[in-house]
Amino acid sequence: NNHAVKAISPSGLLALIAGTGSAALSGDGGPAVSAALYYPRGLALDPVRGTLYVADSGNQRVRVVDLASGTINTFAGGGSAPAPGYGDGGAAASAVISNPTQVVLFTDPISGTLSLFVTGRIRRVDVSGATAGVISAFLTPSGACSGALSWYSCGADPGCSIAFDGSGTGFLSGYFCGTDFGGNIVNGIVRFRAGSIVAQVAGVYLGTGAEAISARNASFSSTLVLALDAVG
Repeated sequence: NNHAVKAISPSGLLALIAGTGSAALSGDGGPAVSAALYYPRGLALDPVRGTLYVADSGNQRVRVVDLASGTINTFAGGGSAPAPGYGDGGAAASAVISNPTQVVLFTDPISGTLSLFVTGRIRRVDVSGATAGVISAFLTPSGACSGALSWYSCGADPGCSIAFDGSGTGFLSGYFCGTDFGGNIVNGIVRFRAGSIVAQVAGVYLGTGAEAISARNASFSSTLVLALDAVG
């Protein structure tokens, strides 16, 4: 609720990175510490380029901070592109992004392209390569259930979470349905690749909260944030 982004040093000292503490939108092109944010949520750090991406949820956009100069700008969102695509296939800064809660950086192991993924309806923005700065649809919830495994919705705040392993396989938390989840809408985790859901990982209707069981038989009240370690 402080509408700011801070860094913690190894010795435990806090340093302001972005935000004035006021819930507003201002400051693009200037010092990040003098810019206003509105409920900043997810963060993604690119240590090679020295940039920090911020899901500025209340301002409906992703902001980027150049850590060397301290300058902040809008990277994606804040535009007025119309439905149904809301800017897909065009410049990310002209697109409409609704309540981004998480940003994740991932480098494609084949093409080497570095992409930023924004949750909600999952959108992809290439940071490098021939399509740098272009936003596209990656995964979209169906909002409906059939017999097939499908992503129903992100549900209530804070929404969905995504994570990638080194091979390009992604993991998504949210609400899903289909026979794998007992034919009901269930809070769980799935595995996806190349923009398509391929398998249930965890969660089932009327599952158990017990430990040391198959994740596919477990029940979750919420799945807030996903993270993968180096060995899976």
